[in-house]
Amino acid sequence: MRVLQKTNIKVRRMSAKDTEWLWYYRGDHCWYQYGEKVSSTLMHMTCGLDKTDEEFVGPYRWQLNFRRGWENISNDHILEAQYSLPNTKGIKIYNTQAGAISIDFTKIRVLRKTNIKVRRMSSKDTEWLWYYRGDHGWCQYGDKCGGNDRKITIINVFVFPEMCQRNLSTGRKRHVRRRPKYEPSESEGLLGITSQLKTILSPSTSTTPKWQFKGSNQWYTFKNTEGCSVSSADIEKCYQQNPTTMNFTVNGDSYALDFAKMSQVNQRTKAERKVRRV
Repeated sequence: MRVLQKTNIKVRRMSAKDTEWLWYYRGDHCWYQYGEKVSSTLMHMTCGLDKTDEEFVGPYRWQLNFRRGWENISNDHILEAQYSLPNTKGIKIYNTQAGAISIDFTKIRVLRKTNIKVRRMSSKDTEWLWYYRGDHGWCQYGDKCGGNDRKITIINVFVFPEMCQRNLSTGRKRHVRRRPKYEPSESEGLLGITSQLKTILSPSTSTTPKWQFKGSNQWYTFKNTEGCSVSSADIEKCYQQNPTTMNFTVNGDSYALDFAKMSQVNQRTKAERKVRRV
């Protein structure tokens, strides 16, 4: 509450004791009042979002715009499941009109593709959950994370433009995030999502993915030469069978490739290298 560019002039607002104050939070595109359910129609009106070519039906919908209007993303429940996790910063999807694209969940945008836009549409019944960054990961407000949830409620203040909370006693800041509660249907459960992951999160089947390991300064593709017992195609064939690890040898040394950690470990020296699938 100040006069801009006039240090010798002050301004103040005096209130009656029965003044009703309203609190708002900064959404992805505009400000919303706490306790108010905002429909997708209202979001279009207040935030200036482009209207979709068809009526929005459902709890949510993810769409891309390639400058030809908004188009639905197939299997968008996979994006929604990842978006609902507070520790997930983004996701990379393949098989779009522009090939592989990376979506930033924090700002709801497509990275390094200025000609492509992304948006998430919500129904009025969407339940939003708030999380804070604890010492050992993200914690939902109201849950006990290290037994300090009471402390957080009492002596912290929110700074919404920065999406953080500040401890009034110590001045320490923690990041906060707002994500939707995800409740999958039977067809969108773990088995349903797993069966469709390779479609949306993997390169097109028209091009066989390559497996590579991280060298000192660059990535190298696995080749069944120079003492290596497997090729990139061998690893891909094994990967399609959904194992957790794969063993191979290089110049007589045994290696274990961990598909979950995306790394390989020399069983003799315990040296570890990163691997990737591109």
